[in-house]
Amino acid sequence: MKLFSLFMVSFVFVASTQAHDVVLRDQGKAILGISYPADWKQVVEKNSVIATSEDGQAWSVISTLDEIQNQAAGIEKIKAGLEDYLKEIQYDETTKSESGSLILSGTAKGKESGIDVVFTSAVFMSGPKHCGLVFIVDADIEKYYEKTVLAICESILLQEDFADEASFDDAADGSGLYAQPWLVEDIAGQGVVDKAQTTIQFTKNGAVSGNTSVNRYQGQVKIDGNKIDFGLLATTRRAGPPALMDQETKFLKAIDTVTSFRIEPTGLLFLLNESDDAVLRLSPMDPPNRK
Repeated sequence: MKLFSLFMVSFVFVASTQAHDVVLRDQGKAILGISYPADWKQVVEKNSVIATSEDGQAWSVISTLDEIQNQAAGIEKIKAGLEDYLKEIQYDETTKSESGSLILSGTAKGKESGIDVVFTSAVFMSGPKHCGLVFIVDADIEKYYEKTVLAICESILLQEDFADEASFDDAADGSGLYAQPWLVEDIAGQGVVDKAQTTIQFTKNGAVSGNTSVNRYQGQVKIDGNKIDFGLLATTRRAGPPALMDQETKFLKAIDTVTSFRIEPTGLLFLLNESDDAVLRLSPMDPPNRK
């Protein structure tokens, strides 16, 4: 199994200098960072990221394994998850990587598609937490995804790699919000319509404005440290395609639940609800009138 061999070599964590698309946190402290390719669809939840390649032939998840006490139990948890979606599973013997990760690979078929797949998973430590990573790839194009899997593995950062982030957290305030407009990349973990720009622009005088991808909106916002309170937003009343109108509705509902924000060292902005769940993920845009 080529993917398995590659995984054994590459699953030695490297503190990469590339921007990390997602940072998973526990009680505000960074636990895991990972970068999936820009064209992979990502669903970000409180303790996990699920990513699927654009062609749908590769799938991955990285997660903290809460309440798991040892690596063997983590492997069993991963097996249970695999068996929900795969059939005719053939497991290889578990193996230790150079970094001490416990690795399990194998072959199977998709329960619904019947497609032959290969999979590789690992259980590893980040700070005090056990974490898991899984890749499932169409067996016919396993070779095609070798470099991609390697790049994803090398992008991973562990809790100890975020040691320098303390000063960033201590200095958190609203100042980073004002430098440029923000582009919405994800709404409630469901992504956004391709090429449809939903934006937010904050100003220091407490105004907020932007585009829902169909209509313009404006209103007031109160920012106190990392707390944020959006007031009533006024929008224009243009109609658009159903998919964009649906996205507009989801965006406005999401923004109404926002109570705080977090700007990652990578530059991404997360708007959070009262449960500290990210309801909007945004990336910085060029400031207006920049040449």
